[in-house]
This record gives sequence, C-alpha cells and structure tokens, in this order.
Amino acid sequence: MQRTTYARTVPTLIASALIALLAACSPATPVLYVLTVTTAGTGAGTVTSSPTGIDTAVADGDEADFTSGTVVTLTATAGAFSAFGGWTGACAGTVGATCDVTMDAAKSVGATFDLLLGTLFLSQDGNANGLYSIDLATGAATIVGAGVTNVTSATVGLAGRGASDPLIGSLPFGVADVALDGSSTTSFSGNTAEGLTYVASTNLIYTILNGSFGTMSPTTGLVVDDLTDPGFDLEGLAADEASGQIYAIGDGDTNLWVYSIAFDAWAVVFDTGVNWDQAGLAYSDAEGVLYAFSQDGFDGLIYRIDPVAETVTEVGDTGLAGSLGGGLAWVPAN
Repeated sequence: MQRTTYARTVPTLIASALIALLAACSPATPVLYVLTVTTAGTGAGTVTSSPTGIDTAVADGDEADFTSGTVVTLTATAGAFSAFGGWTGACAGTVGATCDVTMDAAKSVGATFDLLLGTLFLSQDGNANGLYSIDLATGAATIVGAGVTNVTSATVGLAGRGASDPLIGSLPFGVADVALDGSSTTSFSGNTAEGLTYVASTNLIYTILNGSFGTMSPTTGLVVDDLTDPGFDLEGLAADEASGQIYAIGDGDTNLWVYSIAFDAWAVVFDTGVNWDQAGLAYSDAEGVLYAFSQDGFDGLIYRIDPVAETVTEVGDTGLAGSLGGGLAWVPAN
C-alpha cells in the first residue's frame, strides 16, 4: 500500500498570518522632516518655534526635525532698534510675526528684520524756516514741512526728547518746543542757550552758553543747577543716555569732549581733526555714533564721529554750503 504524504501547509499559513498581524500592529517608524529657518536684513531679531526646536538666538538653533504632519508655529521677535520685515520661503505671503508651517516635507523659512534708526534734524543758524531732516547716507538736507524754527541768530542748539515729543531748540532769547513736522515753535523759557541736549534719565535740559554749563527744567524753563564748566567755549552738545555721558564740540577747537553726569567732570576724548565752529552735535543711540555739522569752511557737510573707535568720516553735503552753523537733534524711530 502506498503511503500518502501531506504537506504541512496549515502551520505555515498560520505563521505567515501571525507575522502579518504583528507587522500591522507594530507602530510605523515616524517620518521626520527638517525645518530650516534663516534671518536676514539690516536689523536684528530671532525666530522661535512651538513645538520647540527652532531658536535662532542659540547655536544650531536654526534647524530642527519635526514629525510628518506636525504644525509648527514660528514667532519672529525683533531686537533693539529693529522691526520685523516679513517672511520668505514656506511662510511667504504670511502677514504678521507668526507663521504656521505644516511639516509634510522638508521646508525652509526666512525672516527679515529691518534696522530702525531714526531721524537726524538740523536747525540752520539765522533761518527762521530752517528745520531740515538729514539723509544719513548722503547728508542731503530736506526741509521739514514749513521748516519753522523762528531761529534768527547764530550758534543755535537743537535736541530730541522722544519719538513723538517736540524738539527743543534755542532761540535768540530763549528756548522753545519745535514741532517735529516743522509747523511751529512754542517758547517756554527766556533763558538763553547755545548748545543744549535733553537727558531723559534726569529729565533735564543740559545747556551751555559762552562756556557756562548747567541744567534747565524742560517744563518751566527755569535754571535748575550750575555744573562744572568745561573751561572752553563748547557749543554742540549730545547725550548718550546709556553711558550717562554728554559729548561736546566747541568753537575753534578740534577736540571731541565728554562730560560725565555722575561725576560732574569734563575730559577730552580725542582730536577729531576738524576745526568745529558754531557746531551742532547729535548722538544716534541706534548706531552708537555722533553726527556733527559745523560752520567750518562753510562747506555744509555732515560728519559721523565714532567716539569709541575715535574716527571721523564725512557723510556728505547738506546742500547748505555758505550757511552758518546749526543745531542737530536725533529722534529715534517709533
């Protein structure tokens, strides 16, 4: 009798089914996609993410892996003197400082930050309608509105005191608020000053007249205190709030001077090589530099002075050659 042989198919089928079942029940390996974020522009700022992973402020924080399907919310935060300018890449067209990115593929996003400097104002000596704004790249002067300053004398001072507050200007026989739009002036003091600057931390106007240095109230215009005189006829004053110092340039002198508010003391910073006369001076906190305008040579030039690097560079021609000097004021951007 012939013996019949049966293949062992049932156990094999069962094993295959178990393997397939286990495979189906096992969690799939997650798919990860990389998100890359870059920052650009003249300003400063950072981009962070939720869920965490992106933080452009730290090393290697501009790239992170996210699971497929994750919605990543990016937030752009502008730094000092900067503003968020917009998104590029996967966030192009998104309005506002946040953007949602769905990670269904590797993606790249760019964030632009713009540097906000401010406005450099010039009050021209002997010109009652001589309020100008200065182009920081070329030095060119453009009249502001009607340009009203009511200044009809020489050696005038000008100072800023905030992004929306009026300028402070010295008149022939007093001190006045000067509208930022050049529409008007309002005298609030009969005290005379040549150079002047405003310091927010002390809420005082620092003034100088024929070498006499002191402070004045910005509301009443009354003299508050007599301070140590520099021993020289300085005219252009500019305050650096962060350092608690006031810079100055003088009449027929080439030095940059500095006054310490804390110590009530003067010192020479360095020799600028420019013979200042009837000069205006302003400090840009956004750049950490001074701007100066002088009668010297009647050339109508704007200069940039770096008090730390001790350098002087010519910005350009205001177009006011042949004029007297003038006061300069820096007003930060909103």
